[in-house]
Amino acid sequence: MAAALRLFGTKGYGAVGIREIALEAGISTAALYHYMRTKEDLLVALMVDRLRRIIAAGRAATAGLESPEKQLVGLVRVHIVSHGRYPETVIDQEVRSLSPQTRAGVVALRDEYEDLWRTVLDQGVAAGVFDVPGSRTARLALLEMCNGVVNWYRPGGPISLSQVADDFAELALALVRARRGGRQL
Repeated sequence: MAAALRLFGTKGYGAVGIREIALEAGISTAALYHYMRTKEDLLVALMVDRLRRIIAAGRAATAGLESPEKQLVGLVRVHIVSHGRYPETVIDQEVRSLSPQTRAGVVALRDEYEDLWRTVLDQGVAAGVFDVPGSRTARLALLEMCNGVVNWYRPGGPISLSQVADDFAELALALVRARRGGRQL
């Protein structure tokens, strides 16, 4: 799976063959076919694995936090750290490569993850903490902002991943105009 993820990420799903994946993984094509029927099965397995992990991390990051602003900070930090440590764009970009039959399951998991964000944003609006014209637009803006980290963040660069997560959390609170007791959060 690591070999496929690396190759899909550098060359694109469509440009990679099953033999190339097997060679990169150091196994025979037959061994690879023993575990995965098709290249698409491998892509789906990668996507499902990563999406389940970030859903679990998002739930863990918001569990026990009562205020929507703290929950939003938790979601932003999880997303940034996840994308900074595992900078594959495959999960976000290769949904287009899936067949309609497999796409539905992956999109359902993506929607489940986005629902965590929607819930936090809706709760923040209902509590009068967030002031956004629409939680859908805010959710999409926040996710795209956070997804962009894979395009420029590099370990060992001038900004630590933790600092990027902190900075993005502040930007997220500003984006939703988070306020409590009349003061900006």
